[in-house]
Amino acid sequence: SKTFAESTDPETGRGGAFPYGAAGIITGAAVTVVTYGGFESVVSLSAEAKNSKRDVPLAVGLSFGIATVIYVSVTSAIVYLVPWYSLDEGTGIPGSLEAHNLTVPKHIIIGAILLASASLVLCTLTTLARGLLVLSPDSLLF
Repeated sequence: SKTFAESTDPETGRGGAFPYGAAGIITGAAVTVVTYGGFESVVSLSAEAKNSKRDVPLAVGLSFGIATVIYVSVTSAIVYLVPWYSLDEGTGIPGSLEAHNLTVPKHIIIGAILLASASLVLCTLTTLARGLLVLSPDSLLF
């Protein structure tokens, strides 16, 4: 029968719920805050919405919820596939899929990472353009 991957590192003996202690919790919290950092672009583009009082909170809430479900699902799947102590920080999810010879999902994930990077650049440029548009009439730029 299949079970979750081992939770204790056989070499170091670390394991359990908090294998890296308080430092690991703080690092994980910092990474989580950074991963949810793109939601300000929704708010900065709120002037474009027809009914911003209704649409912006709804958009932020839905996108936050969908992102949380995706993050938790992917993390659970990876922990199920590979023990946490054998994950390579440089390869992450594609490396864990490669360890199980799952090449098609690995390439799908790599494509999704590339698309997410392009999306991040486009959102940043759109937010920057909107910010410049708001600042320019007040002569706050030059």
